[in-house]
Amino acid sequence: MEVRDSAKYVFNNADVQSVFEITRETFAGHFDKIWEKYGTKELGADLLTVIRQIFAIVADKSIQWGYEGALYGFAANQELLEHYIEVFHAEYLGMLHQYQFFVDEV
Repeated sequence: MEVRDSAKYVFNNADVQSVFEITRETFAGHFDKIWEKYGTKELGADLLTVIRQIFAIVADKSIQWGYEGALYGFAANQELLEHYIEVFHAEYLGMLHQYQFFVDEV
């Protein structure tokens, strides 16, 4: 199953559904959709762990493949933003989105 095609599936586990929705919308660049649905929603620790791990793997693979550089993004909530700041030394921007961040070159 490809993440981009996951909209046609319904998962019985709400966290699994959320992972696929957030990932799909992120790759599509639909950050407003993510914010609308998850911006004020309390996300469970297991879900946040999965999202953090996906982000970490993508960042690591990008560096391994020679795509070093800066990136910016929108965290789903304050807790995830604080995680990016602590672990990746992200800088808070908050211009385009309440939880917008920037990570400089590694």
